[in-house]
Amino acid sequence: MINFINELDAAEEEYLRLFCDVTDTALFRTFKDDSLKGMYSHHFTKMTTPYHPILLREVLAESHKALNRTFVHVKLPFNVRVDKKMMYSLTMDDYFCDLDLYYLHDLKSLDVCSRIVTKVGEGAALRDACRAMELYDARHINAGFANTKLKRKKPFYQSKQIRLFVCYENGVPIGSAELYISPISKIVKIEEVAILDEYQRRGYGTSFMKSLLNESKRLGAEFAYLVTVNETSSRAFYEKLGFVKVLEQENIFKNLANKSSS
Repeated sequence: MINFINELDAAEEEYLRLFCDVTDTALFRTFKDDSLKGMYSHHFTKMTTPYHPILLREVLAESHKALNRTFVHVKLPFNVRVDKKMMYSLTMDDYFCDLDLYYLHDLKSLDVCSRIVTKVGEGAALRDACRAMELYDARHINAGFANTKLKRKKPFYQSKQIRLFVCYENGVPIGSAELYISPISKIVKIEEVAILDEYQRRGYGTSFMKSLLNESKRLGAEFAYLVTVNETSSRAFYEKLGFVKVLEQENIFKNLANKSSS
C-alpha cells in the first residue's frame, strides 16, 4: 500500500504546479495563480512545519501578504486539527474552518459500467466537455468566472496534461470531469466532477464515476484519489463507490473584502 501522505501530497502538488507559482518560506509554502484570482483552491499557504498555535498565528499573519488577495487561506498539515483554544480565538477574529477529505480507490477490482457514454475530450467531445463544465460553473458560481476558468484550463485539456472527460445521455453532454495522472507515482487525481443539475439524482453521477475509475485503470494507474468536502452526502456517495478516506486536511479562511469595505 502506498504512503498516503507522501504520495498524495506529491500528486496534489504536481497538479497545482501546472497552474500555480509556488514559493517557500521557513514556515509555509505559498500557491498563487495570477491568471485565476478567484479560484480559492489555487490560492493558499500550506504549513510546512508541525502544527503549533504560535506558528499558526505567524502563518496567518504572513498569509495575506504572501497571497495578496482579498482573503486568507491556510492549509494545516495532514491529519491535524486546530485545538479548541485556538479555534475559539480564530472564531473571534472572523476566521472559519472546514475540512478537505482525501478519498482513495484501489483500481484492482472495478465494476464495468455501460449505462453512460463517456469520452475523452478531443475534437467534438472536448467542445462538449467544455460546454458542460462552463454551464455548470455559470449556474453554481457566475458566468464570468466560468468563462475565465475555462480559458485558464483549456490549454491543459488540449495538450492532455489533464484529460477532460464528458458523459452523454442520448447524445446530450450532461457532465464533465478531469483526470490527471502523476507521471511519477502513476496515481490518478479525479477533479472537477460535475453533472448538470437537471440530470442529478438519477444515477448518472454514479455511472460517470465508475467510468472514470475504469479510465484511470486504462491509463495504467493502480490508485485513484479525489478531494471532497466533509459533508454526509459526499462521504456516503464516494464510500458507496468503494473509495476509502485516508487523509484529512483542515483549511482556515478569512474574507477580507467585507472588512475593507465596512
